[in-house]
Amino acid sequence: MRTMFALPLAAATLAAILAGPAAAAAITFVEGVDGALDNGNIGTLDIGANTVTGRRTDTASDRFFVTLPTALRLTDVSIAVSNLTRFSTSFIQPSFGGLDLSGGTSASVSFTTNGTFNVFSGTLDGQTDIRAFLINATRGQGNFGANYDYTITFTVIATPPVEPIPEPATLALFGLGLAGLAAARRRKGPAAA
Repeated sequence: MRTMFALPLAAATLAAILAGPAAAAAITFVEGVDGALDNGNIGTLDIGANTVTGRRTDTASDRFFVTLPTALRLTDVSIAVSNLTRFSTSFIQPSFGGLDLSGGTSASVSFTTNGTFNVFSGTLDGQTDIRAFLINATRGQGNFGANYDYTITFTVIATPPVEPIPEPATLALFGLGLAGLAAARRRKGPAAA
């Protein structure tokens, strides 16, 4: 009767150990009120797609930062732009919006239409804060600007281990243990039948 409960309990314990600690959730931040993203830390990035969604207008500044922890690596940042509307067309340069990143890396993109734009591709290892600043427009002569909705996606992976796993040392210790068991059995003598 005891073995009937012991086997499932042992299997559940082994599964919990192999699964490891529960992972934190990736950021999914949605700006509830225009202007809510005003130079604050919105959280710590985690493995997977971390998203920040908001609306950039001429009346509110959208800037924020996120923290990239030591054990993680940033591999990609993109911005999806929708509902872009211009409120002026008098520009020196034809850019109506953009995203600037700083902190560990410096990257930027500007856009004149709706779409998805890559801001950063590569590898950036933590520990660092990444600052994001959404640009309303490239200044020209006279009035300028545009309003748009955006979703910024930070793609994060785990940093590969730096030190190799010491497999030869582990196998050597296991071999020494087996040799010690064999020597102990030999000293004890043959087993009586």
